[in-house]
Amino acid sequence: FDTGNDASPRFWHVTDTPYKGDPSQYDPASPILPFLAPDMTANVYCQRKYMQKMADELGIDNGGLWTKKAEETLASLMQYCYDPQDHYFYDRDNLDRFVRMQSDNLIRVMAAEVGDDAMFEDALRRYLLNTKKYFARYPITTFALDDPRFFQLNGYNSWSGHISFLTETRLPPAFEYHRRYVELSWILHPIISMLTKFKNFAGGMNPWVGYIGTGEGSDNPYSPTMLCVLDYLERYSGIYPTTEAELWFTSLIPRGIDYGDVVAEETGYARTIDGIDFEFVNEKEQSSIYKNGKLLYTFPYGIRLVTDRAGELKEVIGMTVQRTQGTIRYGEQVLPFAVSGNERLAYRGNGFVSVENPGVVPPNYGEYDAITI
Repeated sequence: FDTGNDASPRFWHVTDTPYKGDPSQYDPASPILPFLAPDMTANVYCQRKYMQKMADELGIDNGGLWTKKAEETLASLMQYCYDPQDHYFYDRDNLDRFVRMQSDNLIRVMAAEVGDDAMFEDALRRYLLNTKKYFARYPITTFALDDPRFFQLNGYNSWSGHISFLTETRLPPAFEYHRRYVELSWILHPIISMLTKFKNFAGGMNPWVGYIGTGEGSDNPYSPTMLCVLDYLERYSGIYPTTEAELWFTSLIPRGIDYGDVVAEETGYARTIDGIDFEFVNEKEQSSIYKNGKLLYTFPYGIRLVTDRAGELKEVIGMTVQRTQGTIRYGEQVLPFAVSGNERLAYRGNGFVSVENPGVVPPNYGEYDAITI
């Protein structure tokens, strides 16, 4: 459990605590330790990458020291932990063998900004949107569904299959770094739908039926789950401030997917940003944004409006697989548009220009599928 991956088969036959209580040591009697871990290595790579960003921001001339260190770490990750045959990142044990267990290691590595757009698209096709691997009824599982070590028992705290909200909180940055907005929405929707039924903030969820999937109880609400609720709602149908000084207003509604249960037919969200009061209303046919009580925008269902922090229009992003078209009313302007899933339209003062249109990777059923919608 000291790894944070409680009861995961990834660490079977490894002691649960550090040797003699010292985290810098491992049990010398272990036949397989130490592991060279891809998630930890990727984390170090990402930290070093951002150390360089901070040095640049502060005007510190270190000769690209942290960039070089980051590149060295990334090279080691790819050399020792990446299997080009499986297109997967594995632990490597002290006998120089891959620990061939497909866990949520993959999403941890991707959340650390490892790999280009092509690598992430490949991971979507092979693993993350594969119903034989991680794309369960309620995605994403912490262990591959087709591994015989996958453990489905409900109500037990185990990182060997259930949906962990620690993993769920890592998903959006990984998907959005590669601008895979539509594909991410397919994960957010079922999780939001089931979370509305939870009576407490449990640590996990059963991937087949959505019930509480760990031993975390109502007496000890799990903070990552609370954060996941807020984060998913903001990204799916609320107001989300980004680290790039943008605001996202997403006109999707979590209508519910379980036996016709209704979660919401309309939504409203409000927050104050830099002293400005924004209110965002999603209705069945259109959405509206109010700034300090005055109507600023109206636009149709199925898109994301991207503005600066003052609410000035920057982009439109297609948020469904179908092509969405209509008009955006922005102050006195009426702006016609048409946008495909994941396509980004930049606002140019009196209209839009497409700046990216990668298509949408559909879910698959176990075989590698190169189809793009």
